[in-house]
Amino acid sequence: MGLCVVRIVACVKTTELHQLDPIGFRPEVSERLFGNFEEGRYAWALEHLYDFTQPVPAEGAQGLWTWRGHTK
Repeated sequence: MGLCVVRIVACVKTTELHQLDPIGFRPEVSERLFGNFEEGRYAWALEHLYDFTQPVPAEGAQGLWTWRGHTK
């Protein structure tokens, strides 16, 4: 498993995925098959910024958190 940096471009309710069409976001077939798109959940459209070339020691947490290390 690798570590990368992404930008959250959009976040919409799963019942409103059509709102992401203008920005070109469509969940892949595998995401639709294995993801949980039940009512009351949300989908994130992510933009991949970069991968780390070397392992980065970091202690995370469940949910969103901000890494305070140096960037590329």
